[in-house]
Amino acid sequence: MLARIHRKTLHRLRREIAPVPVDVFVRFLLHWQYVQEGEHKAGSRGLEEIVHQLEGFETAAASWEDEVLPMRVEDYEPL
Repeated sequence: MLARIHRKTLHRLRREIAPVPVDVFVRFLLHWQYVQEGEHKAGSRGLEEIVHQLEGFETAAASWEDEVLPMRVEDYEPL
């Protein structure tokens, strides 16, 4: 009985989750990660939010100041 209830619950949950087209997902990511024009953060508080959000993101150390942060923080200038 429990196995049947578990199976039905899994089937119901799987029906509720529908994949989205790739372009919709990419637009969401660009907005959510503040890369989209007009969505950039500003100042030290904005930089702190971006670093916190990207915690655990793996990329080469050199790319943080050249590519990652300038795309998300307005007027970002490396030290």
